[in-house]
Amino acid sequence: MIEGKRGSIPENLPPILKRLKIDPASYVKFINRSEKTRFGNFFGPIEKMRELAERFGKSFLKGQTAAAQLFSPG
Repeated sequence: MIEGKRGSIPENLPPILKRLKIDPASYVKFINRSEKTRFGNFFGPIEKMRELAERFGKSFLKGQTAAAQLFSPG
């Protein structure tokens, strides 16, 4: 890392998948298969998808099961 370089990522930050709370094994499975089609228009942690569904007056959004598998619980 070059100190002060614009766009550099500090070395003390955890890996990106950990920061995004994504399970690495599930992510690899996701990008290597056609599981991308399991998501609708939204992609993110299951809790956020449920909040968004409620906001739109829906009981669910396509992809909630895939989101629960991809994103780690906490």
